[in-house]
Amino acid sequence: MPLTITHQVLVKKLTKKFANFVKK
Repeated sequence: MPLTITHQVLVKKLTKKFANFVKK
C-alpha cells in the first residue's frame, strides 16, 4: 500500500527533525 510507505517516510522525517531539535 503506497499510503503506508508514505506514512513511514513522513514518520522517519519527523523523527529526524525531532532528534535534531532535541540535540540542540
